[in-house]
Amino acid sequence: AGTKVRFVMKNGDDEKHNLVGIGEGLNFLTPDISGGKTGEYEWTAPSTPITFQALCSYHPTMLLKIIVQ
Repeated sequence: AGTKVRFVMKNGDDEKHNLVGIGEGLNFLTPDISGGKTGEYEWTAPSTPITFQALCSYHPTMLLKIIVQ
């Protein structure tokens, strides 16, 4: 909790992807990563523990569970 986290995202297909945090006040939105590309996103976690999901706004069935301890 309260630390910076660097996400390195490798897109292994032809579609554009990103991650958007689900929940109020999360401020979790990665840049779009084009097909076949790798991108990075630096995020400062909330100062208190939280568990939330993030999804790809282009493919909302792609979910990621994020646990801040």
